[in-house]
Amino acid sequence: VSFNYAKKKLSFEIKNKKIASINKNGRITAKKKGTTYLFVKVKDSDKNQCRIKIVVKEEPWIVSEKDKKYDYAEMTRDLRKIARKYPGKTGLSSLGRTYDNREIWCLRVGNPSAAKKLVIDAAIHAREWKNAQILTKQAEDILRDYPDFKKRFTNTCVYILPMVNPDGATISQYGYKKIRNRKLQKKIKKLGHNE
Repeated sequence: VSFNYAKKKLSFEIKNKKIASINKNGRITAKKKGTTYLFVKVKDSDKNQCRIKIVVKEEPWIVSEKDKKYDYAEMTRDLRKIARKYPGKTGLSSLGRTYDNREIWCLRVGNPSAAKKLVIDAAIHAREWKNAQILTKQAEDILRDYPDFKKRFTNTCVYILPMVNPDGATISQYGYKKIRNRKLQKKIKKLGHNE
């Protein structure tokens, strides 16, 4: 949202924060399908104010397609949001921790007591981190259209491991200095080819 006033002179308020939110810079983020209103006021003025109708026509995606560097922290945040958004249809658990203390996440889709189990994993090798984004996005896509797949998930449970090697992906994206464990960082440096 843009106005001819300095942002520090404006106050923003959204009526229904479940539909959309706005930050202090005036950037609106859609959260859920529906309609709400944005109220903008010039501070210390009763006359200079306006109401803007916001209509979110489609449910916004959690996993972004635009991210150029989909890292472990972003993937973790997205997986947690997906698990909260689709309770009962999914579950998020950790299979353990890496040497650098990162969780190896597993997103379950479907009935956990189903007879058929399918495991899909990605980002096994360090430079395959983009596959984590694709797999997480596909999981969200399935969950958005869950009613279409409901019969299939009665007898099948899919376990999705989007980033099996989060330490390697972190090194690939940011270099060995992003490893928090000092002993591990020194070992990686000795291997060479670490940049």
